[in-house]
Amino acid sequence: MITYHRLLAVLTLTIACSGASYAETPAAADEWQFQLTPYIWLAGITGDMASDGVDLPPINPGYSFFSLDNLDGVAFLSFAATKGQWSIQSDLVFVSFADTIPIGAVDAAWDLDGGILELSAGYRPASWQHTKLIFGVRGVDLSVDAVLTPGPAGSSDVSFVDPIIGVSHQQVFDNKWGVYARGDIGSGGSDVMVNAELAGTYQFTDTFTLMFGYRYLGIEFEDSETLLDLAVYGYTIGFQFAW
Repeated sequence: MITYHRLLAVLTLTIACSGASYAETPAAADEWQFQLTPYIWLAGITGDMASDGVDLPPINPGYSFFSLDNLDGVAFLSFAATKGQWSIQSDLVFVSFADTIPIGAVDAAWDLDGGILELSAGYRPASWQHTKLIFGVRGVDLSVDAVLTPGPAGSSDVSFVDPIIGVSHQQVFDNKWGVYARGDIGSGGSDVMVNAELAGTYQFTDTFTLMFGYRYLGIEFEDSETLLDLAVYGYTIGFQFAW
């Protein structure tokens, strides 16, 4: 599901943003700066999923994963702290979701509960004004239930942690409009996990910024009980609070 042409596009986009040259700007004060960003991810999903030997039919392109009538709970929140050339950041995605899809004479029901948590650090080399190298971990903890009616039912738990490495770029123009791009890849607990984000920003005040963009997250994971081969993608909108 995570095709090589998608991965190449992610890396090309991020490198292009990272490699652009900009005028020198004064170094940031050597004080901690914080950013808290609650956001919404209007995501769709495609791929394949199996739980405890029960293979669900492929999820069709354009399926509304986060449609409100199927959600029991959801939370998206990111936090960043920056001092000089270093930063630390976290990103939390939590979802409790259930749906039943009629496929011919069979009803395929699936239930997905859990979250994804990233903890990472960023480093901006002295010669780079707006670009950071990213390294850290992203953990996934999911409970997957699959039921075919008529047919079998299965349930399994998925937990793994991937080391990740990537690059991000953020710049504000004229103290108002800006751009943010990020790409990272991880492996270890999963077969591969790819994350890419591209967003525009509008800074209303020094404290408040609106962010709107697009995010792609692909996960490939397989063990003796569970198969996840999913691509989750869609528009994002968030409100960033800085202090």
